[in-house]
Amino acid sequence: MAKILHEGWDSFASDPGTVDTMNCKVCGEVMEVDRNLNEPRIWAGAMAKMSVLHDHFYCEDTGEEWHRQAYALRKAADEIPSACLGKTMNDEADAIVKDKMPTKSNWKELF
Repeated sequence: MAKILHEGWDSFASDPGTVDTMNCKVCGEVMEVDRNLNEPRIWAGAMAKMSVLHDHFYCEDTGEEWHRQAYALRKAADEIPSACLGKTMNDEADAIVKDKMPTKSNWKELF
């Protein structure tokens, strides 16, 4: 499965040298970092062929099915107007991250 990074969740960009380490908002693991990249930071920058010097932090587990389901749950929990349902979604995401196993095999068909 291709790794699709989600800015602000399992992928972050910062000005060079301003951040030592970052943790993935999906799984909590310390993220990998590529430093002093001179390339577009966002899609619009790529279209405009604008390069910006930056550090890029990313989670190595992004392409794993369990990580993708945990991301989907955390993102939905963040957007849902119910605190109770959001807590339940985050609790399930916590269990997925702990076991590194998805809890539902057909969850991708629902999105």
